[in-house]
Amino acid sequence: MKYYNFIKNKREELGYSTRDLGTLVGVSGSYISMIENNKLKNPPSEEVISKLCEILKFSEEEQEKFYKMLDEETLPKRVLERIKKYEEEILKYQNSVSEYKLPEIFSKLNDEKKEKVLKFIKEFLI
Repeated sequence: MKYYNFIKNKREELGYSTRDLGTLVGVSGSYISMIENNKLKNPPSEEVISKLCEILKFSEEEQEKFYKMLDEETLPKRVLERIKKYEEEILKYQNSVSEYKLPEIFSKLNDEKKEKVLKFIKEFLI
C-alpha cells in the first residue's frame, strides 16, 4: 500500500469528503485529492502530514506505518539504504549495550569514531 492510499482509506473510513478533510487540515479539497491520486510534484509539508495524522486519528502503529510508506515514496534510495544500514547496526547492539555502558564504550573509541557517533546523533536524532 502507498501512503496516499492509506490517507484515502482512513478518510473514507471516517466519512470525510476530500473537501471536509481539506478544510480540517487547512488546505483545499482538491489538494487532498491530488495527494490521494499521487499528483503532487513534491510530498506534502510536515505541517500537512502532521495535521492529517491528527485529524485522521492515526494510532501510533498506523502513524509509524504511514511515515514508513511516505519515506519509501519520497526519500532518495541512497538515504533509505543508509537508514536501513544504521537500523541494522543499532539492532545488533540494542540488547548488548545498556545506557550505563554507553559512556564506557564511547570513551574507548578513537577520536574519528567519536566524531562519527556525534555526527550520527546530530543528523538523525536532533
